Amino acid sequence: MKNLFPHYRVLNTEDFDLLWQKATFIFDTNILLNCYRYTKHTTEEFFDILNKISNRIWIPHHVALEFYRNQYAIKSEQIKVFNDINDKLNIVSSTLDEIGKIKDKHSSINPEEFISTLKTEIKQFTESMRKLEEEQRHINQSDEIKNKIEHIFKDNVGKVD
Repeated sequence: MKNLFPHYRVLNTEDFDLLWQKATFIFDTNILLNCYRYTKHTTEEFFDILNKISNRIWIPHHVALEFYRNQYAIKSEQIKVFNDINDKLNIVSSTLDEIGKIKDKHSSINPEEFISTLKTEIKQFTESMRKLEEEQRHINQSDEIKNKIEHIFKDNVGKVD
């Protein structure tokens, strides 16, 4: 049976090293689109690796097509996350205001310090989110990720059948 499926055998160190030196790396659409989801540092590391193996990378034509078709949706999705978080934080703030009214209804419950601490944390988090949103790649801006993908894979895309 193992003769029918030699690619399932465990590689020894020599075979493994040879594989890494000679293999062609073929990517799917998601790995390319995930560059928009990764942290900036992770994306830079990914591109550094691609540049090191650029003579051994390839994508099918359909992967390139799907990348172009879906890139705007992924970028929009990333922008929408900021709006979603702001909406949720507004709900939390409203809920804290309601909790603050409890002190008027029960003399032993005083949530003021708790509410104050949470509102300070929310404010700090909102500010950090605002800074991240300013750094976020917008749909209308020049797209550094797309430019790098186009450059790296320029001659490494399958032909249309």
